[in-house]
Amino acid sequence: MNFYLKLLSISLIFNLSICMSGFDLAKAVKKSEEPSAAAKKKSDMADWIKKTRNSPAQKSGAWKGQEHKLYEQHLRHKAWKESRKKKNKK
Repeated sequence: MNFYLKLLSISLIFNLSICMSGFDLAKAVKKSEEPSAAAKKKSDMADWIKKTRNSPAQKSGAWKGQEHKLYEQHLRHKAWKESRKKKNKK
């Protein structure tokens, strides 16, 4: 019985110290559920590769095993197009 009282008191002290420090468990759990930037990029890349699997570039076989380079080129081209669009609006 004495052991359980000590365990309970330690648990209460720990929980009180967490509450006093401003630690928000709900935020910590939510943050851990969100995918990291690297995981999101990898997922986006996989989706893009699947979407463009019938493109001439993919069908040629020139990018076989190097699809990540083709995706990076796609992102650079997309950024270039956006910058051109911004220059033309001025």
